[in-house]
Amino acid sequence: MGWMTRLLGGSGRSDAQVEAQLVSAVRALPGVTDSDLVLRTDASGGGSLRGHVAVTGPAAFEQALAAVGRVLGRDGGRIAVYAVGRLPDGSVVAPTDVGFRSRPSGAELHERYR
Repeated sequence: MGWMTRLLGGSGRSDAQVEAQLVSAVRALPGVTDSDLVLRTDASGGGSLRGHVAVTGPAAFEQALAAVGRVLGRDGGRIAVYAVGRLPDGSVVAPTDVGFRSRPSGAELHERYR
């Protein structure tokens, strides 16, 4: 049983399942053209979601953050999100551009977008 399963109160999801759900939820969004998100966990119960999401605009990146929040839920407080959006012109959209601190937690995302 992975730490994410324990964190989510025995939800039955392994760490690999959570990562697959995160990637699937983000890639299914309109305005998202690609992503390379990776969920890393450690023995202490913490973790991080890192990577880039290729988006058509800042609104699509915000929708991707919302999808991450829905998948992680309010119990994702021990997950730091280091993801950024990459626009077609190569510029970057950061969580701070949509009103978050630079590394929001999964719980912060969930609270805003639930």
